[in-house]
Amino acid sequence: DGEELYGGVFRDAPVVAGLKFFNSNALGISFSYPGDHLLFVYEKLLPDEYSISIQPKEAMLDAIRGARAGFLGEGPPSMGISFIPVDQSVSVETWIRTDSRSNFNPTQLTMEQQKNGLTPIIVADVPGLAYHSEGLYSDDYLVFRYRQWIVVVSAASGDATPNQNLKPLIESLKLDNKE
Repeated sequence: DGEELYGGVFRDAPVVAGLKFFNSNALGISFSYPGDHLLFVYEKLLPDEYSISIQPKEAMLDAIRGARAGFLGEGPPSMGISFIPVDQSVSVETWIRTDSRSNFNPTQLTMEQQKNGLTPIIVADVPGLAYHSEGLYSDDYLVFRYRQWIVVVSAASGDATPNQNLKPLIESLKLDNKE
């Protein structure tokens, strides 16, 4: 716990009933994630921007061993939570449709999906939008506004199926709405 790897700080937690628990007082967020995953926190990538990355343990350990041996490459499919500072006047939908960090690409969608590409959702009692994107991985996204950030919760799957590991994270996600 606390070791810096891949530019992020490794955070470990005990496994209880198959899940680990993460809490950040600084970000005002807590959640559970699969016990067979590793969690890294990337702080202040840009001013006031943060990211949390959660990868399958064995695949990430293989990537770390490879990097240490001089073989750099793509990390495993992962889950992530990014906190991106965005002016309060920018709506979640506008941000998704105009900021490349959203990875929203309606040209990848069928005509029906383009009409309904953004699905309203509630995450931790906060309204947001969900969508799917295809690229290197099959990705699911949940985006909402929290404090000064647009928060992007994402899950990548290497096999084009919905990422079931995201479910415990979303169901347990709690936000401290205090500024």
